[in-house]
Amino acid sequence: MLYDFLRPIIKVLCKILYKVKVTGLENLPNKDVAYIISGNHIHIWDPVFLAVQIKGRHLHFMAKDVLFKSKFLNWFLHKVYAIPVKREDNDIVAIKSAIKVLKNKEVLGLFPEGTRNKTDKPMLEPKGGLVLLATRMKVPVVPVGIRGEYKFRKPLIINYGKPIYLDKYYGKKLTSEDFVEICKKEIYPEIIRLKEM
Repeated sequence: MLYDFLRPIIKVLCKILYKVKVTGLENLPNKDVAYIISGNHIHIWDPVFLAVQIKGRHLHFMAKDVLFKSKFLNWFLHKVYAIPVKREDNDIVAIKSAIKVLKNKEVLGLFPEGTRNKTDKPMLEPKGGLVLLATRMKVPVVPVGIRGEYKFRKPLIINYGKPIYLDKYYGKKLTSEDFVEICKKEIYPEIIRLKEM
């Protein structure tokens, strides 16, 4: 209820604070399909801006566990469907939570870089979780490119691409290194293209 209450309010605030332009929403799969939204990460508000664009569905975003340290933030983030992740190691609990989201045909969001990119590189080295979840659960990945500045009335561009299906990797025995390489080969080029549109 909190998520549904806040969503339209935050969407209006986003439009007031920034010159938001969104393209490609027609690429989002329909309501009975589980999928993963994945893009570049430039600001702490990225998950919020992605979540408010999705109509009729909740975006369960994976977020670093340090954000859940205070009692209030822990309560609030769980109410808006955030999933805490320990970035320094393989977080089995977080992976199980993400699998449950996808089994329930809901929408999962994660940034393959694992942190905000404050460098000149187009993308940081990816973590393996995105491809692990997409291939294990056999769900598409919707790439998204975010460009702009989170400054008052500055342009902020969000471009959603067409779903990427990794079906040629389904059922194969893949290593952690494979997950990283598949992400760089199959998903990163499209995120970078969308970011630069």
